[in-house]
Amino acid sequence: MKVLLTGIEYFANQIQHAVQECDSDFSFSRISVKSPRWPIAAITLMRKRTIDLWYHVGGYHTWGVNLPMTSVAARYNVRSVIHWAGTDVLTVSAAKFRGFFRHTVVATHWAGAPWLKEELSAFCVDDVLYVPFPLSEVAKACSGTAKPFPSKMVVLSYASSQSRATFYGYDTIHRLAKSFPGIEFRIAGIFRPADIVELPNVHFLGWRKDMTPLYEDSVLILRIVPHDGFSGMVQEALAHGRYVIWKYDVPGVVSATDYHDIHTAIHSFYVRFRAQQLPLNGEGRTFVSQHLSQDRIGNEIVRRLRSV
Repeated sequence: MKVLLTGIEYFANQIQHAVQECDSDFSFSRISVKSPRWPIAAITLMRKRTIDLWYHVGGYHTWGVNLPMTSVAARYNVRSVIHWAGTDVLTVSAAKFRGFFRHTVVATHWAGAPWLKEELSAFCVDDVLYVPFPLSEVAKACSGTAKPFPSKMVVLSYASSQSRATFYGYDTIHRLAKSFPGIEFRIAGIFRPADIVELPNVHFLGWRKDMTPLYEDSVLILRIVPHDGFSGMVQEALAHGRYVIWKYDVPGVVSATDYHDIHTAIHSFYVRFRAQQLPLNGEGRTFVSQHLSQDRIGNEIVRRLRSV
């Protein structure tokens, strides 16, 4: 099967690798959506009948004023799969889009998390299938032995950019750091913004290509966001046997969103850690190993692509 794969590059790379590991009959053409002219290149491939299916990761796109790219693909008998990742669902959840998909978007819709499936159904994207993204780092972590916890209590968090520090919960982290001076809080992804007051137990790590050493040197991952997909950071942390505090109810994760609940959870972990009574997160590690393995998801994607 010849597939045009576009969209969020990180997930697209993971998908291509997992699918080709499972079925060598699949071949992929890639076009970067960073180019403003990528729809023209995609439509050219569709018009030439050089692809069987268009697989896009990260929401919908229009051509011209409001013609969905999926409708363009349908004109050339090219099937479409839209794989929703997270923030893309927020982008199209505005009222002006309600009903738009039901009547004009001809595609198979997949959601990378169960709650995204529910959100999409709420604004008329029907028959959405939950299909998680395959992640090589999860497979790598699950194939080895989880490292023991470090000697000190370290909480790891993340922010994608300095301008989005608030979205990723820095205000809450700042309060927690003042409340727990004996805990070190580390934030990957950014350096300290100039307008943020420095605390001795909060460290900004900047962008890291390899997150494994950070997971291994942490006890707890704190992901405080108002909305999320099935975070790769969460999956990788669980695969390393680390604990996670997050918004969503997932095996091995403590679900908490407000400051009081998060504070209570951290205090509980801290007490057990200092008493040397905190084992590795076996529940979380088992969950990702059994349900989110790269081979399992790769085979599922192959099967579903062939049935589109």
